[in-house]
Amino acid sequence: MIASGIYTYPLDALEEVITWAREIGSRVPRWMELMVFTHRDEGEPEVVVTGPVLAPSEAEAREALALLESCPASGRSPKPCRRRPRTCSG
Repeated sequence: MIASGIYTYPLDALEEVITWAREIGSRVPRWMELMVFTHRDEGEPEVVVTGPVLAPSEAEAREALALLESCPASGRSPKPCRRRPRTCSG
């Protein structure tokens, strides 16, 4: 199962997001790439947290993406999360 999740936060949440990412690092499954970076889209810079997943099953993909929802800055996200499970055939 291929899936991904994307969360954005205001730049002033950077320290909180980085601290959280370090704390959950050992719980991130091997089929997920946890990435944190800054980005300027429209207007102010923002912190982006994304987690592309290539999991053995849909349940494991959803479990991995649920980690992204545990960020303590989640209430400060100005944009809704985009989670996209996909299957690959062929």
